[in-house]
Amino acid sequence: MNSTLAPDLAARRRARAIALNRWVYRLSQHWFPWTIALLSLWVILPWLAPVFMRWGWEGPARAIYGLYSLQCHQLPQRSSSYEGVFVKRRAAGAIHPRHRRGAAASCQVS
Repeated sequence: MNSTLAPDLAARRRARAIALNRWVYRLSQHWFPWTIALLSLWVILPWLAPVFMRWGWEGPARAIYGLYSLQCHQLPQRSSSYEGVFVKRRAAGAIHPRHRRGAAASCQVS
């Protein structure tokens, strides 16, 4: 290695280490707003995906759907059902006919 490059390389590594230390220090001083911002983004993104689809922005919408597909509650193993009868009810008292009293007994459980 050339002797003139060694001090330059050491100076760049030192500057990079100092910059990283400053960034970590700033993050540690303001961790709560960053946490709130990231959690807010995580909550808001699923609501934006259908809006993006409506506007014709299929790329960002599909990326959001792909990101959240790991948590999808519509898969059978992630739904809130017990022996084929769903625990969740629809809003405003509208209950699916097969979930009404007496109809659950006639349902086929697979």
